[in-house]
Amino acid sequence: MKIKNQCQIEARSAEIWDLFLDPEALRAAIPGCKSIELVGEDEYRAYLSLGISAIRGNYSGTVKIRDKVPTSSYRMIVEGNSSVGFAKGEGTII
Repeated sequence: MKIKNQCQIEARSAEIWDLFLDPEALRAAIPGCKSIELVGEDEYRAYLSLGISAIRGNYSGTVKIRDKVPTSSYRMIVEGNSSVGFAKGEGTII
């Protein structure tokens, strides 16, 4: 399944960069994310509640930031497990 979304934010790129590396902003940007905490460099532990068909449930997993190009872009990798299965997702912030 592919989910695609796009939005444009009117702000300086440095402000946006700082915002999207802030754990609370990441929590708000990841659908279903209930909490997130830093556990290593560019790696977070996250708790998500997803309601998509057969993968509905509460998940614990990781959020990893990779391929950073400061003030320009990065790739976000989300992986989670629950009693009903697993979920993986990836997105690029540009």
